[in-house]
Formats: sequence, structure tokens, C-alpha cells
Amino acid sequence: MPTFFCNTLNIPKNEYINLLQVGWDKCAPQYTYSHYRDMYIIHFVKSGAGTIETNGRRYTLSKNDAFIIRPDVLTVQSADKEEPWELYFFGFNGKLADELVEKTVFRNNTVSISLKEEDPWKAILDAAIELNADRCSPITSFEYLFKLISFFDAHSKIYISRQNESSVYQKYITTVQEYIQFNYSKPIKVSHIAEQLNVNRSHLYRIFMKHTGSSIEGYLVTVRINAARSLLEDTDIPATTISSYVGYSHPPTFFKIFKKITGLTPNLYRLTMQDKSKVKK
Repeated sequence: MPTFFCNTLNIPKNEYINLLQVGWDKCAPQYTYSHYRDMYIIHFVKSGAGTIETNGRRYTLSKNDAFIIRPDVLTVQSADKEEPWELYFFGFNGKLADELVEKTVFRNNTVSISLKEEDPWKAILDAAIELNADRCSPITSFEYLFKLISFFDAHSKIYISRQNESSVYQKYITTVQEYIQFNYSKPIKVSHIAEQLNVNRSHLYRIFMKHTGSSIEGYLVTVRINAARSLLEDTDIPATTISSYVGYSHPPTFFKIFKKITGLTPNLYRLTMQDKSKVKK
């Protein structure tokens, strides 16, 4: 896949702040890369999607999102299987790097943010082309570093406007959750929900995954199985009938999913809960 990378190690360095690398990469599906570097690296997602894992947390990112990799922190990034991301990035270090990052949207250990505009990738590409030239000087590298950092200024209008957009995303999530909670007994298609919200299906999927840590299908399964558990505990309705009540027209499919989540078949789950109830009495 296409890759463009510029290493600026040939440019004289100082102890305070240095732009070390700039580049871009159109990743292959599910391409995974592990970072453990002595620099900050800021990535911008121009298109596609992927995930990063750092400090025990997993983040799902897509177009116009950005994330930071911190010095000496193991971070694993993986491109999406269906729509692998195209990443633009730049790396820097020095005594002033920590202070500089604290003036950006990545302050207070923030890992990822969303931008409303796509401009950073153009500036990163310009920097890569210029810095790859033999005529590049330390002054030029400083110029590009601060230009690139300015896109992530904590007080920028781009970032503040995105905070308002987050409230829109939360409305999408709430609407999806409420729709599922009231309609889980019926056939549900994510494409239908997306159509009702007038949003792209893949975009809705990423928003939901990013902010809840679960896919829409996963949330639907959780709601259905929780409803089934309640019916098994509180009624004598046959498990095969309950399967249709919670949206599964094919009982074997329901039994398989129920056991995968609870570790028990529906009937054994009912007996187990009945035994626990007797013990309490």
C-alpha cells in the first residue's frame, strides 16, 4: 500500500524541541503496528477506520479523528478490516515537548479527539515533501512543527465546535438505544435505524462503537438476552416461546447465543435461578 515517510534525523537537533518525522500511510486491511518510541507522534485519520490500544483502553477511530502516541507508552494501532484507514502523522520530542502538548487538545492525557475540518493532512503532506528536500534547514523544521501543532490548539474553534458535535453524537446513541429497548422483539436492521436518523450506516456504527465500546448488534444482543433472562426467572413460559418474544425466530440460534453469553442453556439457567431463589427463602 502507498507510504510516504520523511525522517528528519539528518537535520541538526537541539535539546528543546525537534520535529523528527512526518509522513502518511494507506494501511492494508487489519494491518497492526506497535509503538514504543521516545517521541510524541500525532496521527490524523484522513479516511477509513481503525483502533488503538494504550494503557489498557481501546479506542475506535474514523475519518477526521486524531490520536496521540506518547513517549515510552506501548500503543498498538490496527487498521479496520473493511475500511482500513489512511493516516497522516508527525513526531517530535525535546525538553519543551511535554509543555507543548499540554497546550493542545491532547492535554490532561487525552488520547483521541475529533476535528471538524480536514486541513491537517494537507499541511502534513506539504511538510513531508519540503522536509524531504536537501535544502531543508532546522528553521524550516521548526516552522512546520509549530504549524502542525497549531491545528490541535486547545483553544481552536475547530475543537470547540467539535464539542457541540459530540452532543449530536450522543443523541444518535440515545436514539439507537431507545429504539432497540422498545423494539428488540422485532426484526431490527442497523441500516433501517441509520435511515431513520438520516446518517450513513457505517458512520453510525463507528459513532456507537467509539462512544459505547460496543457495536449496535452487540448492544441488541445484550438487550435481548437480558430480557430473556428476566422471563426465564419470573415466568414459566417455555424457552422456545421466549426466543420469539425476544426477537429470535429460530430457537436454536437463541439457545446458542444465550449459552455463549451466560454459559448456560436457557432451561439450565432457569433451574439455576430457581435453586438460588429457594436458598434465599
